[in-house]
Amino acid sequence: MFEPTLSPNSHSQVDDPPQIDLLAEGRLAARSGDLLTLAELHLRRLRYFRDLLVEGYHHALRPDLLSRTLRTDRIALGIDLPELDTVALWSVRNSDGTVSIPFIEFLVSQACQSVDQFREVAVHATAEALAELRDAGRDLEAFLQKAAPGDTPGPSLPRLSDVFVDETLLERLCGPGQLLDRVLGLCECLVPAARGNAGH
Repeated sequence: MFEPTLSPNSHSQVDDPPQIDLLAEGRLAARSGDLLTLAELHLRRLRYFRDLLVEGYHHALRPDLLSRTLRTDRIALGIDLPELDTVALWSVRNSDGTVSIPFIEFLVSQACQSVDQFREVAVHATAEALAELRDAGRDLEAFLQKAAPGDTPGPSLPRLSDVFVDETLLERLCGPGQLLDRVLGLCECLVPAARGNAGH
């Protein structure tokens, strides 16, 4: 179970961008180009949010002005939230060992949502595989509940706030082979079990 250390700073609300329907946008993308199953669309969305968190974490530890923005991935998924392109550049590390990744509540919340949506279409997967993915998703939710107290299951739109999480705990979330990678790997293995659900 994650136990992030948070700063006492309160959330600072900013103007909300337009609401988006990620699933509807994904279906539009599937019709306009590469014909993907819903499972593959959910997987791509999960990979995008994983990559944003990882890029932010790495930039906070080793600042790099050439960090990737993932703008192309965002546009391909039909996500009309350009502020997400700044996640890496705005990520910072404090001298006390805590790290702030912009919109972290939103990013983790969307990763959780993608996992849940993937599980819904992976109906041909084994019960054991689905249970393992469910447990990994619960670990993500546990992290979100600690990082965003009062926001359950998490904000539906990105917002700037002062949320600082202990570096060692973020390593367990964003590090190579850690929770986000494990969740993504589980979904990748289950894609064949969900391919019969395209368009449903």
